[in-house]
Amino acid sequence: EDLIYEPSNMDLAMKLHYLRVVYLFEGEAVEVLTMPRFKEAIFSWLCYYYESCGRLRREETDGCHGRPYIKCNDSGIRLWEAKSSKTLQEWLQLGDDSVQHRLLVPDHVIGPELAFSPLVFLQMTALKCGGLAVGLSWAHILGDPFSAVEFMNSWSQFLKGLEPTYPANLNKSPPTNSHRPTTPSSALGSGPLSLKQV
Repeated sequence: EDLIYEPSNMDLAMKLHYLRVVYLFEGEAVEVLTMPRFKEAIFSWLCYYYESCGRLRREETDGCHGRPYIKCNDSGIRLWEAKSSKTLQEWLQLGDDSVQHRLLVPDHVIGPELAFSPLVFLQMTALKCGGLAVGLSWAHILGDPFSAVEFMNSWSQFLKGLEPTYPANLNKSPPTNSHRPTTPSSALGSGPLSLKQV
């Protein structure tokens, strides 16, 4: 409760950008996984990545809007369930530049009310062949593409009933127990985790 994450300067520069990814699974890969099992794993998963359930806020001082921050208030992500009349093979034959692929991933953006806009949208589409398409719309303000991939990959551990043995990392500075965001300098002290010094 009352945890706050302050986005890095790069995250704020990319705040209007979204990463949209579709994961496609054959029927054999998901045949034992039911929608209630997916949701059960999602609840544990989001407790681990609680900043993805937060909402954007702005610190207000003297009537002026300040730097945006993410208030980790457990408001959740947006989850859609859908069905498709196409098989996995039919989706793959459409090609990478098909406009129809947009049907498999949520195309929503943050706003106009920041306090009510989720940062993560997830769409689970049951395919005609028994396969599954999982579409992710990730607000770039949460972290870079590597953070989004880590976020999605960790879901598989929760589906297996395991919790990761490493701490969640969305390229953020440590959380603070404050009603106000930390200073911007705390986010500048550490380099991006996707790079290493050579």
